[in-house]
Amino acid sequence: MNPLPEDRFLITIAVSATFVALLGCAAQSPNPAAARGASANDWIYSQTIALDTTASGANVTEDVAKYPLAVLLDQSCFDFSQAQTNGADIRFFDSAGKALPHAIELWDKESGSAAVLVLLDAVKGNSKDQSLVMKWGHSSAPDISDSKAVFRKEDGFVGVWHLDEDGNIDPDGYKDSSDHEAHGTGVGMIPGSRVNARIGKGAHLDNPRGQDTARWISVSGEKAAQFNPGTNVPITVSIWARGHSYPIRSYETMISKGDTSWTLQRVQYSTGQGYQCCVRTPGYHLCAYNFAGQGLVTNEWLHFMVVLEEPGMKLYINGQLNASQSAGPWNKGNHDLGIGNQTQILQGRRQWDGILDEARVMQAARSPGWAKLDYESQRESPTLLKFGETRTRR
Repeated sequence: MNPLPEDRFLITIAVSATFVALLGCAAQSPNPAAARGASANDWIYSQTIALDTTASGANVTEDVAKYPLAVLLDQSCFDFSQAQTNGADIRFFDSAGKALPHAIELWDKESGSAAVLVLLDAVKGNSKDQSLVMKWGHSSAPDISDSKAVFRKEDGFVGVWHLDEDGNIDPDGYKDSSDHEAHGTGVGMIPGSRVNARIGKGAHLDNPRGQDTARWISVSGEKAAQFNPGTNVPITVSIWARGHSYPIRSYETMISKGDTSWTLQRVQYSTGQGYQCCVRTPGYHLCAYNFAGQGLVTNEWLHFMVVLEEPGMKLYINGQLNASQSAGPWNKGNHDLGIGNQTQILQGRRQWDGILDEARVMQAARSPGWAKLDYESQRESPTLLKFGETRTRR
């Protein structure tokens, strides 16, 4: 295994991602499903978190609906000794007191780190007026973390792989956290590949230059067929990627439905090198890329989002439109989905060498605002969330 950089994996006070409003005052009653018999006064601690999408914050200009905001906590902004060992007592509410679904991806009290995702009804664009409240400090509160309530198929999610499992080749060993349950199976994955990533843990695909390895994750079966775009069924794909090495004149795949369907990959040609999204049309490939807009880098996190809406496709890198292309008709290839490798052309060099995290497939054409918010809320040193003082019940 290559040594993995430890820098920049834990987020400080303005940590990327989620939080949802908890009760603003004791007079309001919590959602019974969230509290399950406990009164509002049973939670000892609370904190208001403001969202800043103005130019001084995340700079997201449009509203984004049904967004799973990721919250990363560390010891600089959260006292883990005040919560249950597994975070079961954490709760989120909007400013009106409505309980919001949340899912705990990581809660490590010993190291003082956590990753929580919360479903927001909407994130307001160009605003400092939205705030959330978090509550914790309840010794008997049940664990209501529910990833299926956060990543719902009715909101477009048909595949959400946190990739936080340790390396394994067990059938369905890599879980789809959406209610679609399109679980993946490791190919050549080995123990020790669970590493720090952008949101909690991710998968280190150890496929270094000069070694004959093929470690990746395959999603197969009938559910994978829904990862194809169609005339009336657009697809959005997103993933965080950190490359470790790039063999000369080769491809490295982040996520792919197959060479004769669509693929997101790193590529190097004699005329340039960078990242591209390709679809197959009858007889040839059509690729969207702008190598000048984002050249190849190693040991640096990049966020990719691809919108496949026949006959067009758009590639976003770090929240910005990188390239677009249009042509049709498209092939719909009945292939497996590969995370970290092609699923059709397995000879030669196609696998990713590095870390992948938060691979997602959505049956929706996500907006430029979604791409921007995804990047800004999850990147290193984010500016979206402003944490208030912790309040203690008197």
